[in-house]
Amino acid sequence: MNRRNFLQLAAASGLASYGLPAIAAPLSRRVLVNIALTGGPDFRHLLPPAPDTNPQSWAYQYWQARAASHGIPAGSNQAVAARFAAAYVTANANGTQFGILKKCGWLKTMWDAGKVAIIHNVLGASSRDHAHAQLVMNHGDRNTLPTQFGKPGWGAAWSPAWAAARVSSR
Repeated sequence: MNRRNFLQLAAASGLASYGLPAIAAPLSRRVLVNIALTGGPDFRHLLPPAPDTNPQSWAYQYWQARAASHGIPAGSNQAVAARFAAAYVTANANGTQFGILKKCGWLKTMWDAGKVAIIHNVLGASSRDHAHAQLVMNHGDRNTLPTQFGKPGWGAAWSPAWAAARVSSR
């Protein structure tokens, strides 16, 4: 099954089993569907910043902190430049250069065609903590603390049974 078929099947049937309306007809507007499948691949090397020799820059700090995971020695600007040239194609977003892994050439093609957006995955978190950001997203509440795992989330808020129980408990 390809991704498109999976998403169509999930939207048409899977979501309906959670009390959400099924999407059976073509939509008249664009819809953003966010599906988070845990245990996916590690994307930390997919979109790195372009190398920078300024020790104060985020790009320099990125490459120094991740040198070992890239298989290069820390502190070597030449090794960083060689790794970037060998493994990445350069892309640009509002004047900021970054790399797209060459193994994902299709992504570079889609980026150049204007069909890809990079959405920072820690929106709403008070730090760059991805796990906290996931809690914020799943709960739909920016005030969610990093350790608040037991709160009801978006699905519960949309569920008629949850809403009725909430009203009757007041």
